[in-house]
Amino acid sequence: MRPLKLSLVAFGPYANRQVFDFSELGDNNLFLITGNTGSGKTTMFDAMSVALFGESSAGQDGRLARDLRSDFAQGDVLTEVTFDFSLGDGKIYRSYYAPEQERPKKKGDGLVKISASASVHAISSQGDSELLAEGVRFTKEKIEGLLGLNSNQFRQVVMLAQGQFRGLLEADSQSREKIFETLFGTQYYVQIEKRLKEQAVEIQRLHRDAQGKLQTILEGAEYSTLQAFKGGIKNLQQRMTDVIHKEHSAEKIRQRAQQNFDAGKSDNEKLKELETSQKALEELQNQASVYREKQNILQQAESAANILPYYNGRNTRQFEVTQAEKRLTENREAADRAKVEQELAAAALKVAHGRRPELEEKKRQRQSFEEKVVKLEEYLQSRKELKTAEDHDVTSKKKYLEAKNDLNALRHKLRNMRQEILALRKLDQNLDTVESSGKAVRALIDTQNEIQENTAIVNLATQRVETLKGELKKAKLLKQEMLSVWLTDQAVRIAATLQPGSPCPVCGSKEHPDPALHTDKNITDAQLSELDEQITLVEERLEHEQEALVLKQDEQNKRLSRKETLENTLGDEKNIPIDILIQRRQSLKETYLAVTHNRQAVLALEQKISAEEKLEEEIQAVLEQEQGAWQKAENEVTRQVTLVATLERELPEQYRESGFLTEKINNLALQIENFENEQQQLEEKYQLANEVYTTTKEKVSSAVEDLRRCETALSEAVNNYNSKFETSAFADEAEFLAAILTEDQIFELKDTIETFSANFAMAVDRHKQAVTETTGLVFADLGKLQQILDAAIAEFNQQTEQRVVMQTTLEAKEKELYRAEQEQKIIDKFDIQYQTLGRIADVASGNNNRRTSFHRFILQTLLDEVLEVASQRLLKMTDQKFYLSRDEGLRDARKQSGLDLILTDTFTGTQRSVKSLSGGEGFLAALSLALGLSEVVQAHAGGIRLDTIFIDEGFGSLDPTALDQVIDVLNKLSGEGRLVGIISHVPELKQQIGAQLQVREGLNGSSAVFRV
Repeated sequence: MRPLKLSLVAFGPYANRQVFDFSELGDNNLFLITGNTGSGKTTMFDAMSVALFGESSAGQDGRLARDLRSDFAQGDVLTEVTFDFSLGDGKIYRSYYAPEQERPKKKGDGLVKISASASVHAISSQGDSELLAEGVRFTKEKIEGLLGLNSNQFRQVVMLAQGQFRGLLEADSQSREKIFETLFGTQYYVQIEKRLKEQAVEIQRLHRDAQGKLQTILEGAEYSTLQAFKGGIKNLQQRMTDVIHKEHSAEKIRQRAQQNFDAGKSDNEKLKELETSQKALEELQNQASVYREKQNILQQAESAANILPYYNGRNTRQFEVTQAEKRLTENREAADRAKVEQELAAAALKVAHGRRPELEEKKRQRQSFEEKVVKLEEYLQSRKELKTAEDHDVTSKKKYLEAKNDLNALRHKLRNMRQEILALRKLDQNLDTVESSGKAVRALIDTQNEIQENTAIVNLATQRVETLKGELKKAKLLKQEMLSVWLTDQAVRIAATLQPGSPCPVCGSKEHPDPALHTDKNITDAQLSELDEQITLVEERLEHEQEALVLKQDEQNKRLSRKETLENTLGDEKNIPIDILIQRRQSLKETYLAVTHNRQAVLALEQKISAEEKLEEEIQAVLEQEQGAWQKAENEVTRQVTLVATLERELPEQYRESGFLTEKINNLALQIENFENEQQQLEEKYQLANEVYTTTKEKVSSAVEDLRRCETALSEAVNNYNSKFETSAFADEAEFLAAILTEDQIFELKDTIETFSANFAMAVDRHKQAVTETTGLVFADLGKLQQILDAAIAEFNQQTEQRVVMQTTLEAKEKELYRAEQEQKIIDKFDIQYQTLGRIADVASGNNNRRTSFHRFILQTLLDEVLEVASQRLLKMTDQKFYLSRDEGLRDARKQSGLDLILTDTFTGTQRSVKSLSGGEGFLAALSLALGLSEVVQAHAGGIRLDTIFIDEGFGSLDPTALDQVIDVLNKLSGEGRLVGIISHVPELKQQIGAQLQVREGLNGSSAVFRV
């Protein structure tokens, strides 16, 4: 993964849009990120991590993505991050993330919550964009698939975040296993472990199946064991042997009957053969004289065939002699002609050689003119460069004056802008007073309005309380009246029960002078109870209203107190009527808005001034650059003028005329070329004539030798022919030629004679054999012999049928036995296989003394490779003191281990845990491990490209020597094409690393810019 561009909006200390364009680094793969503490250096790492995984660089234990919103941003500006990166496949990947956040409502007051959103696109080299995933969860899963890393692994091997730098170094064995499994794609070896286990289980299943099949076969054959089955087969085979013996006896009887029948039949056929051979022999004896004549012709032809090759050889040699004589004559004539041509060519070549000094003089003249041409070209080029230098001098001077004017104009503009800021800031000084007065007026208006509104409410509450008091008073009076009537009615009831002389139950008197009398009014207990309930209800309502009235009166008193306080704050304005206060408030509001607008204008103007100051620096740099270019151009003009004058002195004026030197050189070149061509043609002609003369002489010698050889061969061929003919039986050559036959004719004649001879001899032998074989024979009675043979065959067939029935039974049993034995072999084979594969599966799954699975063993090998590369860097960074290795000890027999790390001190020869390292040592070890891991992963080409690494702090713990060694390693790493970004406050790094990302704080947030 290689970052291309990172864009932030309202993120961390960056209030507005901040773009980190890594292409500005050019070929600088090592760069430093500098800035004050809290300015936002680590924020770049946070933004990358948020864009990819929705988490900050500190992970889930750090700040959440929604907590990274900028405090400097305006409320309507949403926080978002866009990150462009490449993976080496020719595409650009763009990830986008916006955290959960709130924004002001478009209408009315309040905030609206916006859910988090994310997406990732792939952009082809043609600019076509393809949506790969959308939504926070799906986008994170897709990016993890593209990178081959989750967020924790990404921080451990790519983004070494502040406070988590030693995460990979000090990770436990299980955590490091997950990281390496993802980086190196070793899931395949897990599948191997799984497959081995599955195969072992499958062998066990097949073993059980084979045992089941064997038991089924034994049960079908009615045997309990395979050994018993074999014993039963043996008994059946013994019975089969007895049956076969009987069949063999019957077979012998049948054979004897068959032999007798065949012998009688043979005797009869021999007697018939005697008659047939006698007739054939007589026919051949009649043809014997004809074939004796053919034999004489064959002998003559064979004798002529022996002489014929010598006859043909003599004639061929005679023809060859004639042809050789002809070739000799032709070659002698050609040799004479070639000699004349050779002598003429030699004379012409001698004349040409005499003109060679003239040729050398012309070559010298041409070389002299060619040297002048070089001077002429140098002169013309110098004139052209002089013109270019003069033009460049004018242009450079013009650019210098323009840059100087631009700089003066910009400085004048800056002075005006700074004066404008001073004026705006004077207006800004009254903003607090205006704002305070405006708030006090507003609060007084609101308080007076509240007092007016609450006065009416208090009055209504007071009226309700008074009303309820009246109702309660009336009810109590009514109760007194009703109670009086009720008491009177009770006295009447008692009086009705009084007897003279009896004590009154009320007063105890025995005299009753004036007993109560009955009235028209009648009050019941129920009426009194109902009235008591009404009184209680009114009392409760009254109490509630009184409490509410007290609260409203307290609130009114508070408002009156606040009004008095606000009036004291306003001073002379406390007696101003409400409508005047409203007008005053409106005026203060307008003043406040105007001053607020001025403050915003001041902020905008400050930003503009900051930009113009940067532009001033750039124009100043351009001015210095253009001044140097102008001076350089003037120096170039002076140099070219001097060079042109020197060349004009060396080159006469006529040579500077257009085409003069070219014409001279071309004429001389043409003369030289014609002379050299003529001389070359003469030499080639002489060489050819000489070669032709030599060749013809050789051909004459060869022809003489050939003729001599042909004459010798002819003499030998004549002698051979005469010798062969004289020993033959032919009277003359004519008889010899008449006896000649072709090879086909000889072969056909010989074949005919041989065929007759063979047939005659066979007929004689056939007749002799027939006479011999029939001596003492008579014709046999075949009918009687056939009856005897049929009886013997019937007996044999009966015995054979019994044997077949038993054999069929035996073969069926033997087949079942064979099946049973095959199943037993399968069982034995699976036993052997399981002894090996089962053990391998156990070992591969970690059931061994080391508690190391096959997958873990592969990871250990990869870790050893990583540690070897990491140790090379660590040794260099620590003056050959430290190196990393894998702890091969078994710490806990219940757990798989083998991926723990130890550090070896070569100075003391001791080993210790990496967790015991000091800050500086731990930094160097963690950095070496991260770099080694990156290098090995890419070397294995596991689909993951780790060509980027970011390091956040840690350099401050190094001494100067260690720091220099680390920088050397990082420079070498960046030279290999990897991007290395460093965050540090160490001053030495600023001096050693030229490419820097400078982060600056401001009143309105931070900003960052690449300086290369």
